[in-house]
Amino acid sequence: MVPSSTAAYQSLQGFKRRSAQDTVSEAENKYNVGGLKDRVSSLRGLVGNLESSVEAVDPSVTGRTTGTFTTEGQRQALVSRERAPILTDLGKQQRALGEGVSEYSGAQGLAGNLANILLSENQTEYQGKLDQYNAALASEQAAEQKRQFEEQLKLQREQQAAAERASNAANRSLAGYFGDGSKDSSASDPASEVKNTAKAEVQQSLVDNASDYGAISREINAIMKSASYGNTKDKYKLEWYKALMPGLFKDGNVNMGRLDALSGMNRSIGGRGSAAFEAFARSQR
Repeated sequence: MVPSSTAAYQSLQGFKRRSAQDTVSEAENKYNVGGLKDRVSSLRGLVGNLESSVEAVDPSVTGRTTGTFTTEGQRQALVSRERAPILTDLGKQQRALGEGVSEYSGAQGLAGNLANILLSENQTEYQGKLDQYNAALASEQAAEQKRQFEEQLKLQREQQAAAERASNAANRSLAGYFGDGSKDSSASDPASEVKNTAKAEVQQSLVDNASDYGAISREINAIMKSASYGNTKDKYKLEWYKALMPGLFKDGNVNMGRLDALSGMNRSIGGRGSAAFEAFARSQR
């Protein structure tokens, strides 16, 4: 299970990264590289001193035998005799120096390998924690994006459903005003088709212009003018408007004062035009 990004970040922040210098020092201490280096240095100094001692024997013997009856052979024999123990010690120390250099070199190699391993393991562990944090963060961001998308989708569906309910309510309200058209006796009324068409257009106009009372006023005035010229359908439409909202008509014209009152009523209830028409129309029946 992927941990939370907060927990992964805390783990990443708490991780101690190795420094190359400290790691090398730790590895060298493990293999005593410093001690071996000091020993090699000491042996080199000792070998150097013994070599100097060997070289000093001849001058020393010469100085001590000059002016005596010592022959050259005797002098050389004396030099060889005095050099012998020094050369023996020198050989011993030279072997020790060679072994020390080899051991020091081997310890350096082991320490270097160990330091590389420790640094590599440390980097691998750090990278793992970093990858874990990045994965946790990406997972949480993806989950949040999905949540926001689903929430937005839910809101859109709710808004669409609310709009459909409002539309259905408006249609039902207007259907109540006009009655069920299926009950019209169109067979006995030759003008029923024109009447029904007029009725449907008035109903659709009230739905389309539920919040635009100026449009309703203009439409009714246009219908009145057309009806005065003998347009049969507009005559029926005018009858529907008068039957539905008789209070809107005064002296044969649309009563703008009543439309203004209806407009104010609509604004006061938040723009729900069909509800305003319903209340107003009932008051005019």
